[in-house]
Amino acid sequence: MATFFGEIGALSSRAVDDEEADSEPTYNISLDCKSKSESKTDCKLLLLAVGDLAIAFSKSYLISDTSTHLFDVKYSAVKAEFDSIMYTGGALPSSRSQKAASAYQVSKDVIVCEVPALVPEEINMDVCLMVLDHINCQEGVCITSKHMANFKSSEPVESYTPFIKALATSKFSRSHAMDKLQAPNFISGFAAAFLAEFQVKNKAALCVINFVDTDFLDSSNVQMFERLQEVDLNVKIDFATDAKAKLTKYIKARHCIESNLYT
Repeated sequence: MATFFGEIGALSSRAVDDEEADSEPTYNISLDCKSKSESKTDCKLLLLAVGDLAIAFSKSYLISDTSTHLFDVKYSAVKAEFDSIMYTGGALPSSRSQKAASAYQVSKDVIVCEVPALVPEEINMDVCLMVLDHINCQEGVCITSKHMANFKSSEPVESYTPFIKALATSKFSRSHAMDKLQAPNFISGFAAAFLAEFQVKNKAALCVINFVDTDFLDSSNVQMFERLQEVDLNVKIDFATDAKAKLTKYIKARHCIESNLYT
């Protein structure tokens, strides 16, 4: 049948859709923490690094050997197969546990939480809530990246130079010297869950989106997040003095690992 853009699409079957819904996995989410304390960790600023580029920045510029690993949030998938339930009354075993978030105390006032890019969309809000259940912060910043092809503007983007846009909650009233992400652009995934939760709680939060021309891990794309120093936050973020050297080493190690996957 004709779609909005005029293409011819295959007719969908309600029965097929129901079967696909039945086979969707459910997720078990758990907290892996060495400390047995039930209390939250206090900080003035929680910085969330979402995706490969943001994590490369956090590992090179923010997290050091003296940083304290607070906890990991992990998830595993349980896929309920129709035949398995029908004949055995159960579901298939859980998949191997994977990290959905890792939190580090980098200073008395700052906690950094890294969120991998491939965390399933269905659990973004649950992971976000679990992180915030164990961290009591006054303010939040999320850094993430998107491909330029996702940026919508009246004028086509002709440059391949990365650019930064930002979106803040209504409580974040201070200057951040960054262009606002305008409609019809939107954010999704963990960054959207983070902003939504801070907006509901009436807390100050800023999401910094780095629009890049390639998803390839490149130092120039990562260094765009240095613009965090332009943001007027309630606590000063100190970058590592050897950040660029650490970034070069991190990128080389990542590329080496990825190339070994195919050799």
